[in-house]
Amino acid sequence: MFAINCERMNHEYPKMKTSVDMNRRMGNFIVTQRTKDGYFDASYLLQQWNMVEVNPKREMKRFLDSPKTLSFIQEIYNQESHIAEMRNGDFQVVIITRGKNTSSGKNPDKVFMHPYLYLDFAMWLSSEFKYHVIKFVYDELIEYRHAAGLGNNDLMDAISRTWKINFPPIYQKINIALNFIVFGRNYNGIRNSASVEQLKDLRDMQKIFAYNILTGLICDIHTLKIQLQKEYVRRHMPNHKSLRK
Repeated sequence: MFAINCERMNHEYPKMKTSVDMNRRMGNFIVTQRTKDGYFDASYLLQQWNMVEVNPKREMKRFLDSPKTLSFIQEIYNQESHIAEMRNGDFQVVIITRGKNTSSGKNPDKVFMHPYLYLDFAMWLSSEFKYHVIKFVYDELIEYRHAAGLGNNDLMDAISRTWKINFPPIYQKINIALNFIVFGRNYNGIRNSASVEQLKDLRDMQKIFAYNILTGLICDIHTLKIQLQKEYVRRHMPNHKSLRK
């Protein structure tokens, strides 16, 4: 990592105030995930599944009451609750929002599931659909690995074209700094074992730094080093004097 020599940081990163539903395709169906906690709308997937005439009809209660499901829910809780509660407070694997009575009748209940349980639920629908679930997870991971690689190319291209630098050792130092920021450490091949979230983080950071270089917000290699130092300190050294107001 570059030597620490930081100025006082005054940049505030915006926090998400509202939840947005993200829709993606899994086989022939749309999966909906809300951004506020990452939980998936299982009732919407079930609704789509049961609307296909040739599909065997499934019931949410049958899945949730299954001994295998109850055991898996407990395991998710045991493994994840201490982490989630530190961030968000109360932790639930399944969140059920009861439907409200309206003039046209009662709205159906909404069942939101932790991502791990949601994938198990999706594979429970049928052995044929299980293929699409596995492909969905695999493709997403590969997509972000590819995107992180492209982001690295964009960042190095921005440095080369803007500052006329074509010196591999400098590129290597920048990649080492990025590894320290995202992973908290650096070793050869560290990105090969990265999680989806880490790959997203790496991709987004590379895009931001490339954009700031191309627009002149980062004007030279020295300024880039300082910004990398600041980001490392912000994430991994929260009590550093440079962060005190």
